[in-house]
Amino acid sequence: QKSYYQQCKKEATAQIEFLGKKNHQEISTLLSQSKVHAMPSFYETTGLASLEALYNGCQVVVSNRGGQKEIFEDKALYCEPTDKDSIKEAIAKALAKKDNHRDWIKENFSWAKAAQSISDIYQTVINQPKV
Repeated sequence: QKSYYQQCKKEATAQIEFLGKKNHQEISTLLSQSKVHAMPSFYETTGLASLEALYNGCQVVVSNRGGQKEIFEDKALYCEPTDKDSIKEAIAKALAKKDNHRDWIKENFSWAKAAQSISDIYQTVINQPKV
């Protein structure tokens, strides 16, 4: 959303750099060189960008809204997306952390795990008694 992007640029200090569009490999490299990934959005459906950031070694700050806590459990820091101080505090805490969640991501968000979950759902439906 262009107006949101322009507002972000307006609010940003000189320490913040806007990198523009990057390909997947460039994103992976940038994430692996970064300390914190913050996505304090109002509604993030799956959190894939934040999951990718966790996989690449970032500490993650996400919104306290929606299903974020069900996805990230204790692996992320949470903030109120309408409160600049809440976002700032969560980022400061993230900067102090040194957790590595790559193994957790591999165990819980692999294609094999997703396929098994879908298979389990189908098996449950198939095995239900007919009414």
